[in-house]
Amino acid sequence: MSENKKRKFRLILMGQRFTIVTDETDAYMDELVNRVQARIYDIRKSYQFLSGEGCSLLAALDYCDEKQKLKEQIEQLRGQIRDYLNDSGSLQEKNEKLQGKNAALQEENDRLTQQLARLNTEFERIKAASPKIAAKPAVPVQKSALAAAEKTATSASLFNMLDE
Repeated sequence: MSENKKRKFRLILMGQRFTIVTDETDAYMDELVNRVQARIYDIRKSYQFLSGEGCSLLAALDYCDEKQKLKEQIEQLRGQIRDYLNDSGSLQEKNEKLQGKNAALQEENDRLTQQLARLNTEFERIKAASPKIAAKPAVPVQKSALAAAEKTATSASLFNMLDE
């Protein structure tokens, strides 16, 4: 259906002349005629006792079988595509949830890093004011959120030591 313009096409198939109306190109129609004639010829070689009409009927049956099998394959592929699309949608939802969790964890990490920096500043201030803890080093700010949380607990216990 390349031209979308109906026209007459003359062909000869197994010695018989036909005129059909089609919107296909001459090259396409010539290819179809050649394929049909080749199929009939192959059947005639295998079944020499069959008439030309019988060979034509077997070729038609063979093409119908091929078409039916292709339809079934197309339906299977459509089903697979539907399954892939469903899986894709599910995976996309999971990805969005994980991105949300990742953003929340990143925010938590940033918050804990800031808290650690504040605590280190406070620790340095207290250390400068108190000779008891001057020998203990401050926690580096570049630690992970988990290490920052552990150090926060340690810093809190240092404040408790000062109160004692």
